[in-house]
Amino acid sequence: MLSKSSTKQTREGKSSANPFEKTNKIVNQNDRFKESLTDDTLISSFTKRTDAIVFEFKGDQEKTLNQTFQRLAKTMKSMKKLRKLDIDCRKCDLLTDGSLKILSKGLQRLTCLQSIHLNLLNCNKITDEGFSTLSESLKRISSLQSFNLNFKQWYSIHVTDESLKNLGESLQRLKALQSLNISFERCVMISENGVSNLGKGLQRLNSLQSLHLNFYECFNIKDLKIFHRDLSRLTSVNLNFGR
Repeated sequence: MLSKSSTKQTREGKSSANPFEKTNKIVNQNDRFKESLTDDTLISSFTKRTDAIVFEFKGDQEKTLNQTFQRLAKTMKSMKKLRKLDIDCRKCDLLTDGSLKILSKGLQRLTCLQSIHLNLLNCNKITDEGFSTLSESLKRISSLQSFNLNFKQWYSIHVTDESLKNLGESLQRLKALQSLNISFERCVMISENGVSNLGKGLQRLNSLQSLHLNFYECFNIKDLKIFHRDLSRLTSVNLNFGR
């Protein structure tokens, strides 16, 4: 317990610094913000600062999950200085295109955003339609420097070359992008066509330094010539197309 002297006012009328004051403020802000998003137990971990939001969802009810995404998207619109967005939905097996569309709308006004980490592990109800809206929002974030998308599945047939085409067209506009990490592991409908379209967009990113692509067990991919060019300027490269 702090002694009375630690909070006693000085002659100038100022109180001495409380070493726990800043931490308490952050915790209280997090609690209030979390409560404003949902009354359910959808969020297993949460961090919010003026420049960053980190979320881990664990919802299993589609309607409630969409409501939470709506509140999150609404909140993001007011955070003009947001620089980092980290959303973990790996426990949300009922996440749909609808939730991804809602999130995408929230991204559109984040003009200062520098980093996006989106974990959609085993969210197997998402289709090309969801990634189309996500791609449309991404191309408007010209400040983006790092994009990490994990869509590793246990064999998905709902995402095709169309998603990679849309991503490639959007990513090529992000001239500040330095790091790209994308996984479509076991999305078995993806073929060389989609990878080629993605690669065309990536070749126009002169600022790109780190490239990690995972298409493990995408059985329709056999030739990677599209990535055999212009890799020497990258400082980190990891291409996984094995079986």
